[in-house]
Amino acid sequence: MKHIIKQKLPRINPTTLIKSLGRFTLIATFSLGLATVKNWENYKNYWYGTIFAVQTVDFNMLSHTLPVKLSYTLLQGNIEELQRTLDSNYGFFGLIVTDCKMAAKDCLSEQILYQSKSSQKWTKEISLATLSSHPYDLLQSPPPLQVERQYAKPRDSKPIPTGRVNSGQIIGRVYYVRGVPPTFIEDYNKWIKEPFKITGSRTLYTSTVALFFVSGLSAWIIIEVVLSAKRNEQRLAQQQQEQLRREAEYEQRLAQQQREQLQREAEYEQHLAQQQREQLQREIQQIKLELEAKNQQTIKLIKQRERGLAELESYRQEQEQNKRELENQIASYESELAFKEQQQQETVQTLEDLQLLRQKLQETSRRESEAKQQSNELNAALEGSRAELEQIKALSRDSETYLLKESLRLEEENAYLEGYRAELERIKEQSKDGENYYVGENDRLEKEKVQLNSELHLSKSRTQFLEARNRQLDRELSAAQENTQILENNIELQNLSQNSHSCIPWNQLPRISGRRAIGSLERLGFIRQDRGGGGHIVLKRVVTSSCTVPLHDELASGTLVNILRQANVTLEEFLDNL
Repeated sequence: MKHIIKQKLPRINPTTLIKSLGRFTLIATFSLGLATVKNWENYKNYWYGTIFAVQTVDFNMLSHTLPVKLSYTLLQGNIEELQRTLDSNYGFFGLIVTDCKMAAKDCLSEQILYQSKSSQKWTKEISLATLSSHPYDLLQSPPPLQVERQYAKPRDSKPIPTGRVNSGQIIGRVYYVRGVPPTFIEDYNKWIKEPFKITGSRTLYTSTVALFFVSGLSAWIIIEVVLSAKRNEQRLAQQQQEQLRREAEYEQRLAQQQREQLQREAEYEQHLAQQQREQLQREIQQIKLELEAKNQQTIKLIKQRERGLAELESYRQEQEQNKRELENQIASYESELAFKEQQQQETVQTLEDLQLLRQKLQETSRRESEAKQQSNELNAALEGSRAELEQIKALSRDSETYLLKESLRLEEENAYLEGYRAELERIKEQSKDGENYYVGENDRLEKEKVQLNSELHLSKSRTQFLEARNRQLDRELSAAQENTQILENNIELQNLSQNSHSCIPWNQLPRISGRRAIGSLERLGFIRQDRGGGGHIVLKRVVTSSCTVPLHDELASGTLVNILRQANVTLEEFLDNL
């Protein structure tokens, strides 16, 4: 039960109560002040309006009757009736009878004979000097029957002549003295002392004060109700703000964690990119060193090849020289053999042996194609030897024994020549093998050069690939930094949007395109103004500010909140017209 009472009767804040009482006091004081000002107007309207008009009417009525009665009582000498007549107004205004017997306004020698008995202020202000300023009527004998002066309107302060004149002797005057109203303070003090006495101006005072007090009380009640509603709204707004603040702090912590995560990932990517860059630089440096070593090795191989070619050329020249020397030796041996054959022509057996030797020499010359010229020269020498052989036939008979010995020596020399020829063939084969070796070595060096060039081209390609990979890593690092910056901007924009549109929860924002957002805003009264740069549409409403909507396939939450803030449109209105 106590819990229910606490829920129905919320706890009153002493500060709020004091402020409420202060406002009540201020409004009551202000209402009383306004009532006093209004009562000042009532005072003037009552005393200088209503009472003044009533006295004017009384004076106008008395002008028609009072001079007749007073003249008659004076002529009859009925002083008591005259006094009763003067006192019949209860002293609210003055009726004064003088002995002036002149018709002129100013009567310096007149004396007051009779006057109304009263305790009002007008009695203190009456004197012979001031009587001429008050309206009056003449008392005559016989009593006047016609009105010589009268008031045209109740608000007139002085009577005007009627143009009618009574005949008779003037026996006196009757003055009409207006009652002197009390001051506003005096009249107000009397009302304050007796506020519930309903007479005269006090009725106006009481009703005016009551009206203004009730109006002030009503205004105070309305103000308190409005302030209470505002306090409730402020309390709810504070609760919502506190909830939004907690949500914003949570989102900020989450965003901070995401930012830290992204920073760590960016730092890791930077570190990884740095390591890859360093690794690439080391590989590039290693490749450069390898290329330099390969280049130096290639240069060495080229120099070695040039030296080998030079040695091969010198060896070839040496072999050519040896070949020429051998050919010269063969030629000398053949010439010597021819000379010996000329000596053996002395005998038939020597001739046959020489013939066989020539056949062998011809076969040798055929095998030695490179020595064709020498063989031709040898044939020419043999032809010459035949002629000489005819000349020495006679001598050959005597030297058969000598020829037999010589034939044995020639066989030995022929064997030696055959061995020398075999040696020459072996040397030729060796020279051919050496030339083939150097040609093969040259081909191998050419192949190595081509391979080194391909490796150099491959190394350059790999260097270019590593440089491209380095640039790609730099771009990825820049993209990661840009993503980090975009995330920070989104977080700042989210904070700004929460401050500007704290009542819009981001989790309720729809995922829509720019064209659907434009359609919703157009249904809310926005009109397309112009197409901005980068595919943006500017919309404007006559009574509000304009907004710009990007033509994206999907709007970000921060962008949509910024659009709603610019358009001064709530989320509910936007979703209803989507």
